Amino acid sequence: TTFRLFMQMMDIECKVVHDSYLGHSWDLVKLGDCWYHTDIFSDAGSSDYTNFNMNDTLCANSHEWNTDFFPAATGLEYNYAYKRECRIYGRFQTLSLVF
Repeated sequence: TTFRLFMQMMDIECKVVHDSYLGHSWDLVKLGDCWYHTDIFSDAGSSDYTNFNMNDTLCANSHEWNTDFFPAATGLEYNYAYKRECRIYGRFQTLSLVF
C-alpha cells in the first residue's frame, strides 16, 4: 500500500494485512513497542479516524483477518478515539454532550 511505502521510507516497520476473504487490505504498523492497525481506505471521506491506529479488539469490530499470521496489535497510545475518551458520570451529562 502507499501507506506502507511511506512507513518504509521512514524506517517504520509496517505489514499489509488482507481480510479473510481477500477483498480488502489495510496496514499493521509498529509505533514504539506496539503494533496498530491502520485502514486508510475505510477512513476516506470521514474525519473521525475510526480506523486509524486500532488495536486488535477495535479492528475486529469491522475487519476479519488471520490473527495467527500477524503480531498482536495491543497499543492504544496513538489511537485518536481512545485519546479523546470522555468519562460520563450520569445520564444528564450524556445529554449535555449530545445537545
